[in-house]
Amino acid sequence: MLLTTEAAQNYYLMILLPLENKEMPSFFRSKSILTFLFFLNFASLWSQETSDLKSILLKPTETEYKIGGNVSIYVDADKSKTIEEISLLKESDFEIYKDLNLGFSQNAYWIRIVLMNESDLTKKWYLEVGHPVLDHVDLYIPRANGSYLVKKEGDSHLFRERAIKYRNFVFDLEASSLPNPKGKNVYFLRVESESTVSVPLTILSELSFTNQIVYEQFVFGIYYGLIFVMVLYNLFLFFAVRDLSYFFYVIYIACFGLLQMSLNGLAFQFVWPDSVWLASYAPTFLIPLLPITVLLFTRYFLLTSQNSPIIDKFLKFSLILGSILTVVSLFVKISTIISILAIYAMLNVPIVLGAAMNSLASGYRPAMYYLIAWLTLLTGGILYGLKSFGLLPAVFITNYGLQIGAALEVILLSFALASRINTIKQEKEEAQAKALEMQTLLTDSYKSINVKLEQIVEERTRDLNDSLKLMKADLAMAQKLQQRTLPKLDFEAKTLSIFTYYLPMAEIGGDFYDIHELAPGHFRFFLVDATGHGVQAALLTMAIKAEYESLKNIRSKPSHILEILNDECIRKYRSMNMIFSAILADIDLNEKTLSFSSAGHPPQIIRQSSVTSPLKAQGRIIGLKKDVSYQAVDVPISSGDRIFFFSDGVFEEFDQNRKEFGEERVFSCLSKNDPIDRVAEDLISEVKHYVGPRGLQDDLTLLTIEVN
Repeated sequence: MLLTTEAAQNYYLMILLPLENKEMPSFFRSKSILTFLFFLNFASLWSQETSDLKSILLKPTETEYKIGGNVSIYVDADKSKTIEEISLLKESDFEIYKDLNLGFSQNAYWIRIVLMNESDLTKKWYLEVGHPVLDHVDLYIPRANGSYLVKKEGDSHLFRERAIKYRNFVFDLEASSLPNPKGKNVYFLRVESESTVSVPLTILSELSFTNQIVYEQFVFGIYYGLIFVMVLYNLFLFFAVRDLSYFFYVIYIACFGLLQMSLNGLAFQFVWPDSVWLASYAPTFLIPLLPITVLLFTRYFLLTSQNSPIIDKFLKFSLILGSILTVVSLFVKISTIISILAIYAMLNVPIVLGAAMNSLASGYRPAMYYLIAWLTLLTGGILYGLKSFGLLPAVFITNYGLQIGAALEVILLSFALASRINTIKQEKEEAQAKALEMQTLLTDSYKSINVKLEQIVEERTRDLNDSLKLMKADLAMAQKLQQRTLPKLDFEAKTLSIFTYYLPMAEIGGDFYDIHELAPGHFRFFLVDATGHGVQAALLTMAIKAEYESLKNIRSKPSHILEILNDECIRKYRSMNMIFSAILADIDLNEKTLSFSSAGHPPQIIRQSSVTSPLKAQGRIIGLKKDVSYQAVDVPISSGDRIFFFSDGVFEEFDQNRKEFGEERVFSCLSKNDPIDRVAEDLISEVKHYVGPRGLQDDLTLLTIEVN
């Protein structure tokens, strides 16, 4: 992660120092392991010089003092001591610490500072506490009457309440108003914090403090200005190219900048001066949030789902874990989770670098810039760390290794994004060129194929037209033949009035009927409805007619003739699946009876003395089972009776809304007292009007008989 010099020190205090806690496993308490992990995060350990305790002498020729080794500390375990009690303690009650990095602690610390002023009394001196995330920092200044003037600071107070508006805690020592202006004066500094307790102390003259502010404004202005410019620049590119890599890079830079500003106090000063909660907790939840943004940027930039599927799974797992840690860090004490956050942040470094090296090995060129960017930052962190340990001289490249590495990383990552866009653009241009070449080839092929296809279609159309003409001729012939198979009625001077209607759904159909006079005054009616429609059903009716011709002159009950017909059809045509319903009826005017049987046919209708009734008889459809018995029904008839035989196509017709014409409509139409031919024609007309332009959906046959 990117860290400025001071942010690196605070990062150590916030993250690596808790890992030295004795409750941690020995592996993590190892100083060498801590050093290695800290280098992986591009920062170095912050060391303090130690010396024997002595009074701090403010000389007129000096402008700055690092006093960490010249103070003593009293540990207030129950946080109950008052300044009156502390001021009465002996000097021996205070302990000398190697440094003032005290880690996480529930204690309050009283720091005893002894000053002797040999400078001009008009010269102002300031005490700076260089750890801006402490909760409570109270300075007690001695007064001539033995009391103490207290000045309270800390991020538990709003920033506008500070006497000196500066990112760190700065106190005016009021050297001119001390009890002993030229003698020894004892100050007490009380420190308490939920986060890491670190108290780097510096005494500055007014001139030194002013110069420090000017220098910081210049350095921070350049550094954070670079970050701000990169955020705006890459945000603009994101809106231009709509590539999520730019979006996650912007989030990463912004999150990284906020983390650094939180650690060095600038965020509390300029970003959220009215939120003490953010001043305390922002560094905590930004620590896991920053790796999340890096992981998201890495996944989309390196295309790990394509180039490194296995590593991509680790990245996804780490993203989920980081999201959980970020949410948890908002609700728990900093001291309870900071060690876990530190380990999580460190473990992401080898994953990200491994993903970059694997993508580069796979031939993904933008990964080279990505890897160089992170290695540059790592190198800067190592140089700074080696300088801090005294292994390298304090020269420009070592003093500002972190800043240089961070700046180069930001620039190189921008180059990496540009390289990725160029790669995508080049691949797109190559794909477009290939697509254009393929399109040209396909166009030429299409023209050639189109010509051949037109020729083939023309030939096929000609053949189909010829075949269609033959089929139409065949169907016309079949229609004529089927019509001629139907009986021609000649009942002049007879005692029956018969009207027949046959309307096939297509040119030919699967209905068939026969009317035959067995003897004077004795008539036989046969109506068949074969399964299916069109040519196949018509052929079945021819076979049925052939079988019936051999049986229709037998002087026997209709039920017996249907039984013989069923057995013959099963014996001869079972393999052809010949199935049909039928009605067979004998009208004997001599005996004045109607005898009929039904083979699965719907109920027919008889009208006697203005009363319309259904004609029902039980019996299976012909062709399903052998040795079937059919019911014989006898009905007396008289002059004026009307009998209607029809196929199911009369009532199984549907309108545009798929509603059936229905048996009730048929029953109602045939119950009229109009002449019988008029009744039949009205029924046929109403059916045609009901189905509309769709036409008939089944063959329709109607036989009407009236006894004169």
